[in-house]
Amino acid sequence: MKRGFVIFAFLIFMPWTAFAQPVDTVTIEEPSPQTRALAGAAWVFPGVLLHGSGAFVMGDTETATALAIGGGAGVGLGAVSAAAIWFSGASAQILVPAIGASVFAMGLFATTLLADLYAVTAPEGGFGSAPDSLDWLNLRTGVTTVSNPVFGLQNYGQFGAQLNLDDWRVDAVALVSGEGQHQVETEATWRFLGRARDELNGDGSFLGLRLGHLNDATVEGTAANVFRFEAVSRVDGKRVGRLLDGSFFEFSLGYGLGWDTYVDEEVREFNSLLLGRFAYGLYLGDGGELALFYDHDHESFAGGLKLDGVASGLFGHVGLSARIPVYDAVDLYGEFAVGSAAVGTLGVSYGW
Repeated sequence: MKRGFVIFAFLIFMPWTAFAQPVDTVTIEEPSPQTRALAGAAWVFPGVLLHGSGAFVMGDTETATALAIGGGAGVGLGAVSAAAIWFSGASAQILVPAIGASVFAMGLFATTLLADLYAVTAPEGGFGSAPDSLDWLNLRTGVTTVSNPVFGLQNYGQFGAQLNLDDWRVDAVALVSGEGQHQVETEATWRFLGRARDELNGDGSFLGLRLGHLNDATVEGTAANVFRFEAVSRVDGKRVGRLLDGSFFEFSLGYGLGWDTYVDEEVREFNSLLLGRFAYGLYLGDGGELALFYDHDHESFAGGLKLDGVASGLFGHVGLSARIPVYDAVDLYGEFAVGSAAVGTLGVSYGW
């Protein structure tokens, strides 16, 4: 277990040390349509294998090099993880950190591929930027719909709050159904690297630690409780390369310990949970966001992807999330995720 946490710590620090370096802003001539077309072709091939090929054709060798290194590291780390599982015979001491490393490897490969596409297609400066500061308090409410092949269609009211205190962020979200089922999740995040809440100045990069608790109770009397510990990070694209200004990378990795309680049978079952998430997104306007993500959390409503064969349930779920500023302190937010179930959320938030 100790070895696994050391590997987790190394993996989550790696993108920060490799990517999060200030990049000099250099104004160059806007690429011609012909150059963008050639860069788009290069993104397809050889870019699907050699990440950064599109950025290279666009004339940004610094961005191209960073993406090539990131994509190559993902392939290498994935190969090492697979070899470790194979040669250890899926040893319990190796399996959890190796799968965690595999999730991280997928993240490096997928996000650098998407970043190269962004470099080819986005205008200079992107479509927006990180806000200059975060709201000290944000309240939100919305509706979550879950389409589950076993339980059918379920609707939940969502109520949430976020408190930002300089280097700390506290989140609480409750989901309540009309039948009485509820899920309550609380999290506290310490951002020990990155700018303070009111001093972001358009740079949302940070590295932190997050402690959370999830309680999921049903009307039948069963309940699940999970305590989570994660390392989390965000790196703004402009720290990787000029052509990625206006975008961001996100990585998190961690572990959960919990138990399921069956009230009628007075039975308590203990379990553990591997946590991992990666995303690549872009800023919209002043602080809005749009992101594609993968989440390895199997305890969420979306669960794990249903695939054919032995791979079914092994992977987590994928999704798209968005937050769009609409008026003053009012934002619209939404998320759609697909795993063993399809989950959609739409709501409104207000910040101070």
